[in-house]
Amino acid sequence: MVELTKTKAKEITLEVWRYLRDNPAVGDKENLPERIYNKIEDFSGGCALCEIDGAENCSFCPLRDLSGGNDNCSDYWSWTSANTKEKRSEAAGRIIKLVENWEPED
Repeated sequence: MVELTKTKAKEITLEVWRYLRDNPAVGDKENLPERIYNKIEDFSGGCALCEIDGAENCSFCPLRDLSGGNDNCSDYWSWTSANTKEKRSEAAGRIIKLVENWEPED
């Protein structure tokens, strides 16, 4: 189990999603550049936010509160199911905006 602070999880998450937004041809986290993928490969679902304090549980995702209590993965599922680069980039951008607005308290 990997334990992360909330601040470090935010940093890694933003790095991943900024890359995915800027490179919408990449449709799977496993196809990220090695320098980025190595940071998330051992995380549950490849998500640093699911690993905060070793929780390994999406139900504790800080994005749930930031998205108004809605399904915290709806933008993720929009990204995975996007059938165009534009839609994939837009979904990644929405995730980035949520994460940027999150102010973690470690």
